[in-house]
Amino acid sequence: MKDPKTFTLVALKEKLRQLNRNVSGNKIELIARLDEADPTRQWIQDLEDEMNDTEEGAVGGIDRDGTTEEPMFALQGASQDASSSLLQKERDLDKRERELLGLEVELMRRENSCVQLWNRLPPLVISIQGGQRLRLT
Repeated sequence: MKDPKTFTLVALKEKLRQLNRNVSGNKIELIARLDEADPTRQWIQDLEDEMNDTEEGAVGGIDRDGTTEEPMFALQGASQDASSSLLQKERDLDKRERELLGLEVELMRRENSCVQLWNRLPPLVISIQGGQRLRLT
């Protein structure tokens, strides 16, 4: 049985999609998620078989099990839709992060201006009962 770390991220994510699982994260997280979904680790053998089928089968030809494969260009449309959807989500996330950073910068400017105003105040002297004086600087 093959070491799961040798599989590509794309292959691991595709297997997770087949199992209706979350596909985000690094390779170790994906492998852990696959192990959680299939503790028998049958998914490793399935991925090996799929990779062997891909290497041996021809595009648009007949696969080892006798079924015909779809041409790659037919599958690319779905892949491009998923990619463009993911790209749009990333752009939205980037936009929201920029807005948040702008708000944080504005908050820092306000805090800085308050500190500068505080530093310009003359020292305060407070009288305490008993004739003692406390000087705040």
